[in-house]
Amino acid sequence: MLQRSECPMCIGTGVQMVQTSAMWGLVHRSVPTTCSHCHGQGHLIELPPCKICQGRGLVGNESEICRSCNGTGHIDAFAMIPAELIHPGTRFQRRCESCGSDEFEIRSEIKSEKLYKTWESTEELRDYELLEKVAVACTQCRNAYEIIVDPAFHKLIDPDTAQELERLGMDLSFMYQARPAQQAAALEQPQA
Repeated sequence: MLQRSECPMCIGTGVQMVQTSAMWGLVHRSVPTTCSHCHGQGHLIELPPCKICQGRGLVGNESEICRSCNGTGHIDAFAMIPAELIHPGTRFQRRCESCGSDEFEIRSEIKSEKLYKTWESTEELRDYELLEKVAVACTQCRNAYEIIVDPAFHKLIDPDTAQELERLGMDLSFMYQARPAQQAAALEQPQA
């Protein structure tokens, strides 16, 4: 899902050498400092491109913002929400294009919808794909739309990956939100 790559600035060391000068520029020396590109980690996390817009950020003849990635071209905090936490009331970080707020809320349960693939012949007209969608809305201005739930994502995140995503600025607070009572009870029961 997420791929790690060596930081090109520090070549995986987490340290950069910075040139400093003293005595009005007469003395120069190199000083080691934490790499500003990877924050001393030595590696970067590459977010996968959005499958809906193929990393372009736009859909519909390049005239509309892709709702799945919010126009960024790569996955965002919504894709990191584990499937068992996708329920009405879960809040996640996403920039609203109408009011500029950074908080969205899931408004519906996951629902399936048929997407017909082609229109060239009667036989192909029956060929469809099931998509799972969920309704979301901005918590400030109530700007609402639906997002496609990609089965390749929405899995539990290991703590190291979560820490690195938060370091990149992705808000994962949805992982700590209270769950509805019936869902929390179902998750806590041992599986047979």
